[in-house]
Amino acid sequence: MLALLLAGCSRDSSNPAPPRVTAPADIRSASSAIAVPISARISDLQRLINAEVPRTLVTINEAKPACAKLPVIGNVSCRLVGQVTRGPIAITGKGDVLTLSMPVDAVVSAKDIGKIIKSETATAAAVVVAKVKLTSIGDWQPSAKVDIDYRWTRKPGIDFLGKRITFAGRADPELQKLLKRLEASVPKHIAKLQPRDKLADAWSKGFTSIKLNDHNPPVWLRLTPEQLRFRRYSIEKGVITLELGATARTETFVGERPADPPLTPLPPPAPFQIAPDTGFRFHIPVIADYAELEPVLEKALKKLEKKPIPVPRVGDVRAEFTDVTMYPTNGGRLAIGLGLKVKTPRGWIDPRGTVWVTGQPYNEPGSQRVKVRDLQIAGRPDSTSFGVLLAVAQSDGVRTEVTNALSEDFSRDYNRILAKAGEAIAQKQLGDFMLTTTISDVKNGVIYPAGQGLYMPVDATGTAALRFAPQRK
Repeated sequence: MLALLLAGCSRDSSNPAPPRVTAPADIRSASSAIAVPISARISDLQRLINAEVPRTLVTINEAKPACAKLPVIGNVSCRLVGQVTRGPIAITGKGDVLTLSMPVDAVVSAKDIGKIIKSETATAAAVVVAKVKLTSIGDWQPSAKVDIDYRWTRKPGIDFLGKRITFAGRADPELQKLLKRLEASVPKHIAKLQPRDKLADAWSKGFTSIKLNDHNPPVWLRLTPEQLRFRRYSIEKGVITLELGATARTETFVGERPADPPLTPLPPPAPFQIAPDTGFRFHIPVIADYAELEPVLEKALKKLEKKPIPVPRVGDVRAEFTDVTMYPTNGGRLAIGLGLKVKTPRGWIDPRGTVWVTGQPYNEPGSQRVKVRDLQIAGRPDSTSFGVLLAVAQSDGVRTEVTNALSEDFSRDYNRILAKAGEAIAQKQLGDFMLTTTISDVKNGVIYPAGQGLYMPVDATGTAALRFAPQRK
């Protein structure tokens, strides 16, 4: 009867279970930069411009009362008949400048010259060169500053009685009209290849969530675009690229897939503002579930069951560890419940129950080696039976095993999560766009107990680009 009473006292002790903290890990959002290159082939622009500009630039058929003024004879009349035609327009480029080159050929005949000479024919050649510096205006439409010039490599003209009759003056005004036409058409055709609708589509595809890890635990990265800025046009290897910079909020969620953020329309570009290259930043949670840590500690404590544990005023006892409970509690500490049954030397009491220990998990910044320090048992014995339990829990052997068992190397989980996250976001198809991301640097912070488990924050930095890459159907 006495033994039963003393055993019962162990269940009503001054060492109650610490309060449980259920708040999830506080995972910060980050501001990230995403490159948004919208590319088009120069060959497509070249095709459009060649299709628009007619092959015959100028047709000449007019009477001139004074083709030339000659001594004695005076003004000599004639009729000019001919045409100016162009060859294929070639386009190259470098930096943010396109170069358009167009050969021009002219064949002009002067007929009935002074009603003396029936016909004289002259050929001519010119090269038209346009330098087109590209930029963008406020409604995401391309704009161009065009510097166009041409020169006659062979001027049209004939020699008549020692005088030169030239016809460049007739062709020049028509060529000037053509140059003005090219100046207006180049931005228009670039807009066809890089339409605003494509920018708006790229913008809308950014409002999404990407799975970083399938399970243990499921992790999602949610993107919320905030701003899109014009950076520059870049021309290289036959490709015109409209380089844009998007800033987006990156948030990490553990558990179920978060709802996509609300879609906002494409905002106008900020004038004269270039997107900073701040990098793509996000957080990866490395979480150790408490359910995975409990059997590790229980297995370690089982080693003590074969060893006697000295208890003051009682003698050597043998402890049986029945179960281990673990959860987060106040002050960034870990609550550890040790289920115990103790056999005393003479068996005149039967101590059994749960002793609650708290400890502080910690690690050095940048280290994945986690330890538990400052183990505390809050309580005082309110019975002989519970005093034995406290003495066992406070023994050097138990404290050592608890400390060692909870010294966890997170390197394996850390590397596994990073590898999966890197693979998940390396290439992600979003409609007709491909989000390509690389992780260049990772740093882990200080661990703390959260509702889901021991949480180690990891900051990842890299680069990201959202490229137009339609899938083949």
